[in-house]
Amino acid sequence: SRGNKDRIVYMAKTTFKLPDSQIVELFEKHLEYDDHGFYSIHDAIPILQSMSDESRALRIDFDSNEKKRCEDEHDSEDSIDSESAEDDDRRDFSLLGRRIKTTFEDGEVHHGNVTAVHYRVQYDDKENETMDRGEVMQSLADNDAVLGSSSMKELTLSSLEIFSGCSLLSNFCERRGMKADSIDKDVDSNATIKADFFSKGVQDQLASKIYDFIHASPECKFYSHIMGGKHRDRDNYNKTPEAHKADAMLLDLFYYFKQELQKNKDLTLTLENPHAWMGKGNIMKHLFENELNMKPYKIYYCQF
Repeated sequence: SRGNKDRIVYMAKTTFKLPDSQIVELFEKHLEYDDHGFYSIHDAIPILQSMSDESRALRIDFDSNEKKRCEDEHDSEDSIDSESAEDDDRRDFSLLGRRIKTTFEDGEVHHGNVTAVHYRVQYDDKENETMDRGEVMQSLADNDAVLGSSSMKELTLSSLEIFSGCSLLSNFCERRGMKADSIDKDVDSNATIKADFFSKGVQDQLASKIYDFIHASPECKFYSHIMGGKHRDRDNYNKTPEAHKADAMLLDLFYYFKQELQKNKDLTLTLENPHAWMGKGNIMKHLFENELNMKPYKIYYCQF
């Protein structure tokens, strides 16, 4: 999108509510293309904050038509066929052979196995039943050991896991009785929707949904210390086109989070990434932490 210019303009209008005259000044006096032909979103944020503080009385409302135009320009031509997604959801090889424990209305407990990818269950007494995925997840025989004795099946909460990969968190949520959606563009992932999260088809599909919990774990490659300073270092936060594009993706994710909070003020948001450059950037500090009031926590996985 023209070296991040469209995203910076969008951020200037929606988050910092700058008038057009100051946005022109931003590019003419304060920002320059780097060697890769990108404007740095990281560098733009503190400048926008300063300009916004100085001109608070001059702020104007953002034209909704302009917002729609920016969203349309960002959306790719990818689309998601909801029927095909449902078919994929009904072919879950990861549950094949899993042990089931079901308590019927009369109080009797029956055990069985998932015998088909479409959630066909055969009980030990040779009776058969076809479940949906949520019913299978909530009836897995090892749930008590994995989740503890407390039950949350009565709750009707919903969750969304973005960039889900193997979808472990979604599986946990589903086994706790939540309606869990997951998205990953990798066709080999365990996501319920295998498509680009930012594509128009996926965004259209999510537009009418309201979630209670959303978790995102964006790709860490372009923020990681393991890359040895290839993409970022203390002197230059954006050293490569990939670093710029990763920041653009993170900014788009921020606006999605912000939009979902407007739909549900009680929404719980979490974002996971290794302790590296992402947490030190202006997008995380000024937008996710300051504007969305998200708090940073360090979790040491070795303790588990």
